[in-house]
Amino acid sequence: VVAGLCLLWLSGAGRAILGIALDARFAANEKFWAKLGIVAVLSVNSLFIHFCAFPRLRRSLGRRLMLDGPRREGVLLAFIGSLSFVSWSMAFVLGAAAEFNHRTAAWTFAACYVLLTLLAWCLWIALISAWQARRDARHRRPRGLLPNER
Repeated sequence: VVAGLCLLWLSGAGRAILGIALDARFAANEKFWAKLGIVAVLSVNSLFIHFCAFPRLRRSLGRRLMLDGPRREGVLLAFIGSLSFVSWSMAFVLGAAAEFNHRTAAWTFAACYVLLTLLAWCLWIALISAWQARRDARHRRPRGLLPNER
């Protein structure tokens, strides 16, 4: 995570310096500022990964954290993972999609980013809930199967 972020910041700084040197309008590109904001969120999220998610993963060795752990932990880890996935994906897309340059407002990127993050988080929560319900259904015994339960 740290190495990937360092490479992302270094390549982004190099690209910004080169872009500004070649074209003064580069700094006015809202796509650039949107990507910078997303990379900043990604950097803060990496702290949550290292200081929140990784310790929980270490403590959960031998059990399925998302299924056997407390629901609150599963929801938190789902958010951290969703934010990370959407952030890396958006940073990649914004870096590769030149057709957005000077054509799309930063609020459009921000709105897409927030909506995609919430969608990914909701999907994770739904998936975890379905897995937990399935696990709970398997562990329930129907009444009346044992002789002393009549």
